[in-house]
Parts: sequence; C-alpha cells; structure tokens
Amino acid sequence: MIPYVPSHTKDKDVQNLNDSVQRVFNSIFSHPLLQNPVLVKDLKFTNGVDLLVDHKLNRKVIGYFVTRSNTPVLIYDSPSTNTISTVRICLRSNADATVDILFF
Repeated sequence: MIPYVPSHTKDKDVQNLNDSVQRVFNSIFSHPLLQNPVLVKDLKFTNGVDLLVDHKLNRKVIGYFVTRSNTPVLIYDSPSTNTISTVRICLRSNADATVDILFF
C-alpha cells in the first residue's frame, strides 16, 4: 500500500475533508494485512504431518488465512521448532487437503 498524498487548498471545507481522509489512511497504513501480503497456492497437506512453507515475506509471519481449500480442513502452527521463521513457516493440518494461504 502506498501512503496517502494530501492535497493543499485554500478552500477550508475541502481542506477539512482532505485532513479527515488523511487521518483515516494514516490510521490503517501500518496494518499488517496491507503490508505486501503473499498468496501461496496449491499447498498439499497430509493429516498431522509438518509442512514447511516458504512464505516469501522476508520477515516473520504475523498471521495467515486459508483462502481456498478442496476439503474442510484446519491449518495450524506446528509445535515443531522453526529455525528460519523469516523465510518459512512450519504448519500442520487435521486432514489431507490442498489449500491456498494468504500470509501477512
């Protein structure tokens, strides 16, 4: 997301509107979902087996959403140790499934 660029005018009503819009954008600008999330497609999970996923964020994952699944499934953080959290995340599932995940 790019930052809001305010305009400057001598019209007080327009300037007040601009200031309000700028405050709204500034309040959401730092939200993690707007900071270059990455969608990783066609991840194949096996019930109860760790899957190391390259999330491509170049930083530690804040969270993730399953955006598509071919079957009802719960994806969760594995209890296994992840030594390179800025590159990949270790996940597990409660069913065999192929999913797409949005990482942020």
